[in-house]
Amino acid sequence: NILGRRGKWVTPGNLLKIRSIIEIVTFKGVILRRKVIVMHDSYYYRSRTKRSEG
Repeated sequence: NILGRRGKWVTPGNLLKIRSIIEIVTFKGVILRRKVIVMHDSYYYRSRTKRSEG
Protein backbone atom coordinates (compact mmCIF):
# COMPACT_ATOMS: atom_id res chain seq x y z
CA ASN A 1 0.00 0.00 0.00
CA ILE A 2 1.57 3.29 -1.15
CA LEU A 3 -0.44 5.48 1.22
CA GLY A 4 0.52 3.33 4.23
CA ARG A 5 4.21 3.57 3.33
CA ARG A 6 3.95 7.30 2.70
CA GLY A 7 2.15 7.81 6.02
CA LYS A 8 5.45 7.21 7.88
CA TRP A 9 7.10 10.21 6.22
CA VAL A 10 4.37 12.78 6.79
CA THR A 11 5.79 16.32 6.74
CA PRO A 12 3.96 19.66 6.42
CA GLY A 13 5.01 19.78 2.76
CA ASN A 14 3.74 16.28 2.09
CA LEU A 15 0.55 17.06 3.96
CA LEU A 16 -0.06 20.12 1.78
CA LYS A 17 0.59 18.10 -1.37
CA ILE A 18 -1.71 15.30 -0.24
CA ARG A 19 -4.39 17.79 0.77
CA SER A 20 -4.25 19.56 -2.60
CA ILE A 21 -4.48 16.22 -4.41
CA ILE A 22 -7.47 15.23 -2.27
CA GLU A 23 -9.13 18.59 -2.95
CA ILE A 24 -8.61 18.23 -6.71
CA VAL A 25 -9.97 14.68 -6.66
CA THR A 26 -13.01 15.63 -4.58
CA PHE A 27 -13.62 18.68 -6.80
CA LYS A 28 -13.59 16.46 -9.88
CA GLY A 29 -15.78 13.95 -8.06
CA VAL A 30 -18.34 16.62 -7.21
CA ILE A 31 -18.50 17.81 -10.84
CA LEU A 32 -18.82 14.21 -12.05
CA ARG A 33 -21.54 13.50 -9.49
CA ARG A 34 -23.48 16.61 -10.54
CA LYS A 35 -23.27 15.57 -14.20
CA VAL A 36 -24.50 12.08 -13.34
CA ILE A 37 -27.36 13.46 -11.23
CA VAL A 38 -28.40 15.86 -14.02
CA MET A 39 -28.27 13.06 -16.58
CA HIS A 40 -30.25 10.77 -14.28
CA ASP A 41 -32.85 13.47 -13.57
CA SER A 42 -33.37 14.27 -17.25
CA TYR A 43 -33.62 10.56 -18.09
CA TYR A 44 -36.09 9.98 -15.25
CA TYR A 45 -38.14 13.01 -16.29
CA ARG A 46 -38.23 11.86 -19.91
CA SER A 47 -39.26 8.32 -19.02
CA ARG A 48 -41.97 9.65 -16.70
CA THR A 49 -43.38 12.00 -19.35
CA LYS A 50 -43.35 9.17 -21.90
CA ARG A 51 -45.20 6.94 -19.48
CA SER A 52 -47.86 9.57 -18.76
CA GLU A 53 -48.38 10.22 -22.49
CA GLY A 54 -48.74 6.67 -23.63
